[in-house]
Amino acid sequence: MAQILVVDDEESIQETFSFFLRKASHNVTTVGSVKDASLALARKRFDIVITDILMPGDMGDTLIEHITAINEPPVVIMVTGKPDLEAMTEMMRRGAYDYLAKPVRKQTLLSTVSRALEHRRLALSAERLARENERYRKHLERLVEKRTQALDMTNRRLMREIEERMAAETLIERQRDLALALSRASTQDETLDAILDSVQALDGVDSSCIHVCVENREGNPLELFTSRNLSPEFSNYYHAITPALPMYHKLMTNQPIHSDETSDEMKTALRSPNPELVAAYKNISIIPVRYNGKTIAALNAGSFDVIPDVSKRALEAVAECLGGVLKRVLICNVFDEYGVPAAGSTEATDFSPLHSWGVWEWDPVTDTFFWSYALCRLLLVTNRTRLTPLADFLDHVQADQAALLRDMLHSMSQPGASPLDECSLTLRDNNGHAFPATFICRGPDAERPFCMGLIIPPDRGVRSSGLRITLLQDNA
Repeated sequence: MAQILVVDDEESIQETFSFFLRKASHNVTTVGSVKDASLALARKRFDIVITDILMPGDMGDTLIEHITAINEPPVVIMVTGKPDLEAMTEMMRRGAYDYLAKPVRKQTLLSTVSRALEHRRLALSAERLARENERYRKHLERLVEKRTQALDMTNRRLMREIEERMAAETLIERQRDLALALSRASTQDETLDAILDSVQALDGVDSSCIHVCVENREGNPLELFTSRNLSPEFSNYYHAITPALPMYHKLMTNQPIHSDETSDEMKTALRSPNPELVAAYKNISIIPVRYNGKTIAALNAGSFDVIPDVSKRALEAVAECLGGVLKRVLICNVFDEYGVPAAGSTEATDFSPLHSWGVWEWDPVTDTFFWSYALCRLLLVTNRTRLTPLADFLDHVQADQAALLRDMLHSMSQPGASPLDECSLTLRDNNGHAFPATFICRGPDAERPFCMGLIIPPDRGVRSSGLRITLLQDNA
């Protein structure tokens, strides 16, 4: 049973078609104009529309445009009293299923309606199937997208785990190599070289250095102790991480610093007295080295481009295991091998004849005699002389000379003393080898309330490494 709309201005045609179609068990609605047909289509769903072409008012062909706009539109069968092949072809191109020429025989009408119904059934079935296919396609796309996202997440997680595992293995390997190198090191320099070799091997690291927390009277700055591949201009400058810099407080509280060219720490460093040292770097990492709950040194790595995260973690891992090692070796370096000032230095005193030398201060209140980096700074000496307490220094001086030396120190510390004095000493190392030296003493003044001075071996060929080793052992 189909719902059929018959549109014809002749009532006899309406009645005839209605009679034939109802006898065939179809529901039939009849109207006499295109306008009434449009109203009927708006109220009810039809399977077939049988419409005359030539009618007063709107022509039947205008109804096709209205019908084709309907969702699941009915099949249109055109009826004409004047068959025109070209006109009928145009109607079918615009959406009509078939046409009938008047007079229409019953059997022709019923068979055409039957074919039209089958056509509509197949068309609707195909349309529904297409919609189902589209819904299924979209469902598959969503499913594939979700599974792809899940797979991507899994892949990223696996890659991250693989990278973390490889990074962990790399860190373990680097720590193993460093531990082996440290076990083979027999001197301070070899120990520091092993540490910096480990840092320089990290990806992205172009230069490195070690700062030591020096206990002095100027706020415990972290002074540069040894370096690798720093700027060529470095030798003309004295360098320290002082309490005036925000990064100092971070390091003292065990906070690693990973700075890039836009960070506050990097900008602060560039405003320091020696901006040439860091101006070329885009990234600098400074990691505190701890011993007994205190920061005793800082491990520094600089990069002209970027330091990868795995290298930063490796740097932190290296620093984490160095506390005891550095505490053991970073208490000597009494004086440097060469006292020749670098080119461009404003040093007024001629140090060029010196091969080994030392700078010192003496505090009469505590009777502490120590090698002074502060005097080096005052004299603009560019070498890396460090502070090392030398309470037993006089043990290396002949007894009669030691008494004279102590008397001279006490005398120079008194008001009205000569501003400068000197004496000759004979120093003896732990191997019993003696060598002469000149001990120069300067009295205290308003800026420096301690006696200070130089120890100068007159012979360029004399080397005092034995004394240095003894002092390291004594202070360890």
